[in-house]
Amino acid sequence: MNSRDRQFWTEFLELYRSLPAVWKVKSPEYSSRALKSAGYEQLVLKLREVEPDADRAVVVKKINSFRTNFRRDLRKRDQSSEEEPFESTLWYFELLSFLEGQEESSSCQILQKANSPDLEVLPEVLRKKRRSAVKDEFPASPADHQLRSTVHLPASPLRSPTNRQQRKRLSTLSESEALAHTWLTQFDELAPRQKLLARKLISDVLYYGCMQQLEPCHVAQLQRMMMHRKSESPQTNMEKYGESEFVDEDS
Repeated sequence: MNSRDRQFWTEFLELYRSLPAVWKVKSPEYSSRALKSAGYEQLVLKLREVEPDADRAVVVKKINSFRTNFRRDLRKRDQSSEEEPFESTLWYFELLSFLEGQEESSSCQILQKANSPDLEVLPEVLRKKRRSAVKDEFPASPADHQLRSTVHLPASPLRSPTNRQQRKRLSTLSESEALAHTWLTQFDELAPRQKLLARKLISDVLYYGCMQQLEPCHVAQLQRMMMHRKSESPQTNMEKYGESEFVDEDS
């Protein structure tokens, strides 16, 4: 894999990490179908930068491939000894470390849940086999059994009244509200300067959208500017953006 491909998939997986509705099983966002759909929509748009015909099913397939390889190396690492420590050959192994706690209670089939085309067409027997395979891959250790028998574990936070109310509220969000909620989560993770620049870009996009002046060529134009961000300074790129102001390529 060349450096350009690796850069794209790094950005793709970082975007995936910023969308808990599509991977964080125990989060309130995960139970919201609207948030999940909005998250997959962002992943589809990202993948279309390199695969124009990509859809949700293709995104699921790509992510499942990453997760399967990660889970395999995670299992090898856990089974390795101190004398022979395991070193993953996956360049994205550390990048997917946020999934480590999720892999015990989820699998590729959970990623495909909630109206995923791949899971809907699976026969019941195959789904049962997948569930069985997940249990075999991540058996509970003796220490876990002892801990459960000697320590009183509190109820899952998702069962508390506050979290139930939050999950109910998220499950009733409209498509626009779900998308805004997803963007809010990502916006809060930005550095102060990045927030300032993002606010400027978003404001301009909404303005031209209200004026019925947005065109598909503007998306390609902005993507090309972003692709050149490595060769030019951020200040230069912003100056070019200020000069272009979504100029039609045909003009």
